[in-house]
Amino acid sequence: MLKKISFLLLIFLIISCSNVFEKYQFDADIYRLKHLKYYGELFFEYKDKTGYFPFEGVSDKPTYVFVATKEQYENTRGNPHPFNEVPFSEFIKELEKKLGRTINEYYDPQREGTYTPNFYIYMINKKTFFFAVHLYQQFPFSINISKNYNKLEISNNPTEHNRAANFVEILNNKVFLDEINKIPSRTGWFKILEEKNLHHSKGKISNL
Repeated sequence: MLKKISFLLLIFLIISCSNVFEKYQFDADIYRLKHLKYYGELFFEYKDKTGYFPFEGVSDKPTYVFVATKEQYENTRGNPHPFNEVPFSEFIKELEKKLGRTINEYYDPQREGTYTPNFYIYMINKKTFFFAVHLYQQFPFSINISKNYNKLEISNNPTEHNRAANFVEILNNKVFLDEINKIPSRTGWFKILEEKNLHHSKGKISNL
């Protein structure tokens, strides 16, 4: 009888932990989509001001910027193709210089990757940029990579071949708008995390 109770208790704990994790990921997806909107608007504002996108034409190879904290950056290894990398700190400096104001930084809420990479990626090749966030849930506008790993990638040149999304269409997508306007179950926790890392690349990490 005791063994049966222990087994049932173990099953209950596993299910409870699974539910907590999933609820956390649903909340995190809200912020991931909000961050995609935030950065996408910055890229196009930069283009309007300068006539080109950030780091356009700086290298013959694709140029990558990993939007990641120092902790998250450890998970960015593994691209087998040659590329030019610009540190996120330099990326922020460039945006601030051209836009003439302080730029807040927003990162994936998850400290360590599970199903998906826990960082965002900006990549520009010639005159075409891509910006990707990685989602737990599948949406009509995302691409399913594997179980609980879905990617939403915007570009200034979306095509059937690259499968990127049109940023303007995303901003007018009802499902997208409904999602970013949801109220997370742990609003306070996510707000504290965001405020802590607003200027992470400059070494300014709040103790909130």
